[in-house]
Amino acid sequence: MSEPAVQKPQESSPRLKARLFARHDEAAQQGLVRAARLDALASLWSPVLAFALVFLPYIALIELIPGAVTWALPALRGVAVLLLAWWIGLLVGRLVRPRIEKARRTRRDARDLLNLLDKRLAKLGATLPPAVVEQVEAQGTKVQQAILAKDEAGLSSALAGLQKLAAEKVPGMRGDGAGDFVAGLLKALVLALLVRTVLIEPYRIPSGSMLPTLQIGDHVFINKFIYGVRIPFTNVVPFQIVRAPERGDVVVFENPVTGEDYIKRVIGVGGDVVEIRSGTIVINGEPQPRELIDEKALTMNRGQAGWQAQPVRAFEESLGDVTYTTYQARGSLYRCPTEGPYRIPEGELFVMGDNRDASADSRYGLAPTAVSCDVDLAAYVPLGHVKGKAMVIWLAWGYDGFLSGLFGGSGLRLERLFLPVR
Repeated sequence: MSEPAVQKPQESSPRLKARLFARHDEAAQQGLVRAARLDALASLWSPVLAFALVFLPYIALIELIPGAVTWALPALRGVAVLLLAWWIGLLVGRLVRPRIEKARRTRRDARDLLNLLDKRLAKLGATLPPAVVEQVEAQGTKVQQAILAKDEAGLSSALAGLQKLAAEKVPGMRGDGAGDFVAGLLKALVLALLVRTVLIEPYRIPSGSMLPTLQIGDHVFINKFIYGVRIPFTNVVPFQIVRAPERGDVVVFENPVTGEDYIKRVIGVGGDVVEIRSGTIVINGEPQPRELIDEKALTMNRGQAGWQAQPVRAFEESLGDVTYTTYQARGSLYRCPTEGPYRIPEGELFVMGDNRDASADSRYGLAPTAVSCDVDLAAYVPLGHVKGKAMVIWLAWGYDGFLSGLFGGSGLRLERLFLPVR
């Protein structure tokens, strides 16, 4: 006697979305896919996401191959202009033809509801009566047919019917919107925390201590991954991932003296002996290359009285493979003709600002008000306090930028967008 056939559980059957898709012929299926893609492209988020897909590889490229910036930067700016035009076009379209946007949102709501029902029915499985499943499928088909027919009134009616059916016949659907919103928000917060902890974190330049490398109002992304991941809310880095901070790196760190976040350039690492002689950095007895490039330079710094011109002398300086520009105050003597020698403890860093006479750095105890040449008052940055390496400027809102006349002299500095931090 043969054994009775075992009926497959409902969970193994195709999901709701697959069953609905199968109810249409091939041309209709292609039409549904095409309509979904067009609606996605019409979202204001599409240009933003498209830019992120280009910008992230750009950051990786210029970090791994610094010389690639000569062609990658113009290419990225060209793409950004096109995507901005796309975004503006979408925004204008919403203002000029609001009915089209309303129809797109209705189609989006319909797809969101079908996705939610797809997940809910899969979770309920065989506990949901087959008659209810058939009703949901029939009403879902009406929704998709209205989308294909571009019937706005029919879609609104079919969607209302599907919403009512889901609320009345599908357990857990009534009031599920709030629960899904909270769950989605929590997932987004966890993802954002993970990204900020492990990968990338934004930082805004608050002062002129790093002029001219970084301007007041520059917003940079910092690489959280390269030196090792700090345990959240601590100053502990269990292990290095790529490498330790090196001389010449521009790093963001938690100031061990003030507790604030600072950004400076690494001049010396653990075991180094650093000395500054008339502005020239000397590391372990070796003077580092430094050349005067502009005796009468002028930069704009900002204090309590607003933007003010700062007369400076500009120097080109090198530390290893890194070359950058530093400023020294013009018309005055060095704060200290000779500074140091500073003996850097193991596991700590000696940092300085590129705007040498306007920087509260390791020479002066990392304290904003301390101006002393006493070597014993120097302060160093423990490796555990380093948050990451500055990579690229993603936004620049500073002196004399676009629309600066409307914002007290500050505006969008288009020429600084996407510049790498060297």
